[in-house]
Amino acid sequence: MKNPLMAALATVVTLTLTQPANAQSVGDGYVGFSIGQTELDDACDGNAIVTVTSCDDEDTGLAIYAGYNFHENFAVEGGYIDFGESTTDVVVNSTSATTKNELWSLYGAGVGKINVSERVTLFGKIGFHRWEADVKLSSANSISFDDDGFDLFYGVGGQVSMPGDKLKIRLEYQIFEVEDPYDGEVFSLGSSNYQFDGSSNDVNFLSLGITYTF
Repeated sequence: MKNPLMAALATVVTLTLTQPANAQSVGDGYVGFSIGQTELDDACDGNAIVTVTSCDDEDTGLAIYAGYNFHENFAVEGGYIDFGESTTDVVVNSTSATTKNELWSLYGAGVGKINVSERVTLFGKIGFHRWEADVKLSSANSISFDDDGFDLFYGVGGQVSMPGDKLKIRLEYQIFEVEDPYDGEVFSLGSSNYQFDGSSNDVNFLSLGITYTF
C-alpha cells in the first residue's frame, strides 16, 4: 500500500508546486474528514490447528479529526477512526466457522510539517491510540468477544491548499499497532475448547480527505 501513496503524493506535488497560495498561519485550527482503504495485518494467517479457507482483510475506513497549528512546522491532532470489518472463513479441527472482526480507535498525535511550497505541505505524525475491537465467531453457535488497548501509531502524508486557503486536500498513509487483542479468551467450537493467542493485528490505513482551516 505504500507505493500508491508515494505515487499519488508525487503527482499532487508536481501539479501544484508552481501555484501561488498563502502559507498556513500559526494559530490556525482545523477539522477534517477522510475516507480510504484499511487492511488488517495477519487476519488471513492460519496456524497448526486453523486453516483459512477464505479471507477479506480489507474494508472502507472513515476518519474525523481536528487539530491546532502551534508552530509553522508543528501541530497537534486528535480524531476518531472506524476501520471497518474483516471476515475470515476457517476450519478448526474439521469444524467450519466464520469470524468477523470490527475495530475502531480514538487517537492523539504530534504532527511535524515541511512546507514544500506555499501551497504544498508534507507531514509525518506519531502518537498513541486507544482501540476497541469486537470479534464474532459463528458456527453451530455464535460467540462474541470485545477488547480494548492503548498502542502506538504513526503515518506520513501530504496536503494541498485550495484557492482561498480554507480547504485543503489531504492524502496519508498510517499504521496503527494493535497488540494482543482477545489474548487468553477461551471459546468452544465443536466438542473442543480453544484459546485466542493474542497475536498482533496492526491496521494499515490509506486515505484521502478534506480539511477546513479556521
